[in-house]
Amino acid sequence: MSKVHGPKSSRPRPNSWASANSALLKITPEKAQAMSNDDLLSTFVNIAIAQADGELDLVSVTVLNRLYKPFKAICDEFRRRGTEVRRLLIPLLEYKSPTTSWIDSPALQVRLNAARELLAVVPEQARTTLEAISKRTLPPGLQATRCLRAIDEGIYKPT
Repeated sequence: MSKVHGPKSSRPRPNSWASANSALLKITPEKAQAMSNDDLLSTFVNIAIAQADGELDLVSVTVLNRLYKPFKAICDEFRRRGTEVRRLLIPLLEYKSPTTSWIDSPALQVRLNAARELLAVVPEQARTTLEAISKRTLPPGLQATRCLRAIDEGIYKPT
């Protein structure tokens, strides 16, 4: 009797996820400060995509948490450079993945991260994006719902 196999996923498996994202995991505040604005923007997108890949493939929380410091370094650098540089994130509120899937979690994660970072810069646009994402059930939708609740309850104040 032969086994039936479904289509293989093109996403990295948990054991290869860290190696596939090793450059992102090495980003420090100093490296972020040395990046051009374009590099900062593309790294922001790449980290969001790596987060989505990790969530969809159920990579361990420990591995996903390793993206926190690099992502914080990128976000802190956007803030350090000021409002005009943070405005470079506005087009990401409507980010579309180059490859379309029915899930499209990477695009949702990019939009979610951009919206959270833009709440202090373009609050109405950012909130509209969070509300749209919150209608989805994937991890980004749940995160958007929590973010909106924290704003509404005064727990989170955008800076």
